[in-house]
Amino acid sequence: MKDKDKTKKQLINELSKMRLRVVELEKSAIELMQVEEKLRRVHSIQSLILDNSVMGIAFVRNRLFEWVNPRLPKMLGLSPNQVQGSDTRIIYSSDEAYEETGRKAYLALSRKEWYEFQIDMPRTDGTTFTTRIIGKALDPSLPQEGSIWIFEDITERKQAEELYRTLADSSHAGIYIVQDGKMQFANPHIMEYSGYAENELIGNNILDFVHPDDREMTRSNAVDMLKGKRLTPYEFRIIDKKGNIIWLMETVMSIIYKGKRAVLGNTMNITERRQMERLLYQAQKMESIGTLAGGIAHDFNNILSAVIGYTELTLGESGLGERPRRYLEQIHMAGERAGDLVKQILTFSRSQEQERKPVLVGPILKEGIKLLRSSLPSTVQITQDITKKPTMLLSDPIQIHQILMNLCTNAAHAMREKGGVLDIRLEQEKIDIDRALHPFNLAAGNYAKLTVSDTGCGINASVMERIFDPFFTTKGPGEGTGLGLSVVYGIVRDHGGAIDITTDSGKGTTFSVYFSLEETERPLAEQAPEQIPGGNERILFVDDEAALVELGSVMLTSLGYHVTSRTSSIEALKAFRAHPKNYDLVITDMTMPNMRGDVFAKELLKSRPDIPIILCTGYSEMISEEKAKALGIHRFVMKPLFKKDIARMIREVLDT
Repeated sequence: MKDKDKTKKQLINELSKMRLRVVELEKSAIELMQVEEKLRRVHSIQSLILDNSVMGIAFVRNRLFEWVNPRLPKMLGLSPNQVQGSDTRIIYSSDEAYEETGRKAYLALSRKEWYEFQIDMPRTDGTTFTTRIIGKALDPSLPQEGSIWIFEDITERKQAEELYRTLADSSHAGIYIVQDGKMQFANPHIMEYSGYAENELIGNNILDFVHPDDREMTRSNAVDMLKGKRLTPYEFRIIDKKGNIIWLMETVMSIIYKGKRAVLGNTMNITERRQMERLLYQAQKMESIGTLAGGIAHDFNNILSAVIGYTELTLGESGLGERPRRYLEQIHMAGERAGDLVKQILTFSRSQEQERKPVLVGPILKEGIKLLRSSLPSTVQITQDITKKPTMLLSDPIQIHQILMNLCTNAAHAMREKGGVLDIRLEQEKIDIDRALHPFNLAAGNYAKLTVSDTGCGINASVMERIFDPFFTTKGPGEGTGLGLSVVYGIVRDHGGAIDITTDSGKGTTFSVYFSLEETERPLAEQAPEQIPGGNERILFVDDEAALVELGSVMLTSLGYHVTSRTSSIEALKAFRAHPKNYDLVITDMTMPNMRGDVFAKELLKSRPDIPIILCTGYSEMISEEKAKALGIHRFVMKPLFKKDIARMIREVLDT
């Protein structure tokens, strides 16, 4: 009985265990069913995604498409059966592309987690489309086990990029894209402005090409724009590959480029406009300084005339001691320098007309070089190369001399500390229309080219724009007036020539001056011997300055002439009308009260049309040499007057 009860209990226990096991199995079965359901749902979602993806997706092994989604066959214009199981050759437009790209892809998949490349895939209708392919090996260490490829049709994007590049390349503006401070895109105009090749720009910091003085401004403008501030077009400078300064006008805007914020810049090269503005500004400043010069020139020249004239008269006195004579000679030299200073001011202010005649440039330059050798320090070596070809200009020899002296003086000053070589050259050059010098726009033709080079310190870029400004100088007090290059500029401008400047900091500067060659059969004027001619004719001398009237009378009398003087043009006219045949010549000032010199001359000619007249002036906007000749006046002369000059002029007028 006991054994039966024991067995019964054991059976009951086993049944209980079995019931628990069954419950656990039922629970596991339910969980398994739930997992399977989830897997079915995930698979369904994955299939839905893969089947409806806008990108082609494929599993590739041994260069075969083992599985493809529906999109890839549609992209190729084929059915799924025509793609799945086929060789990957079908996506290449040629066997060469298949071998080359396929080999590279296989090697890349063994080294990289992801590999990307582009190909033109063919359609059944014979057309192609550009595709971006991204590949990933299931196991990079075993690429033969297969890889996943994703295909994206980027034809429209590529066409848009090509259209944008075409528009950018054909634009008259420079267009660039900067991202994180580095150049990402630049159209051909940017390369043209800068002189750099595309590979020298792309990837480099854009501020490296901007002028140091403008870098902070351009950086600040870009930051403000990215913050939403609306910017108006602004101007800044870049330095091209040759070191030249280029002016640009720029507008910038914020764009998204390759998924990130970037700056799109649109620039116009305004260097030519800036140069023309500088020339206009230069002309305006010269006009202003000319007005200033005119205001003082007349009175100043009258004073100089008295100083120089009385000095010359005193030097002509007999019994003058050696020391007083030396002092007077110094006064005379100072008066000459003062007169030259006024002439220089009037030259670049267009207020002084120069008498031009055919002259040979070579002898003038050689004579000037002789003077330079004696005046420049021994540390400056002078070399010269003056063409032996007859080089003739229609000019004033004094102005050619001024150009040489001013350029050489500046060159010597640039070499004052370390010495160097001053090279002076004269040559003839033919200018073709396609290489006319900008911005002067020289006409095509034959030119005389005067070149003055030095090996000095060069000209700083910040100074370059001001070198032709009147009274601008980098020299210390007492070392220069700041008129030298202004005079050169004025003379060259009035001759219709051009000045070309090249400079290299620490290595030197070269000025090249171009003058149109004079082709004429007129004989060159021979230089008259240095002498002071006189005569015994009767002269009426008129000036409102009593001191100048006295000086003129004494000076002309010392030359042998019979002089009648007046300080009033009205009284002088009465005297002339009373006895018009009593005078062989009239010398009159221009600026006088009651009646100007030109009006006075008209009245004289009414009474006696053949009377020779010399009109003198310190400065007047009312008269010029052309106007004077048109009135019948024989000579027009600027003060101050030197005895030898007025003596020679009187004889020329009377003898002709």
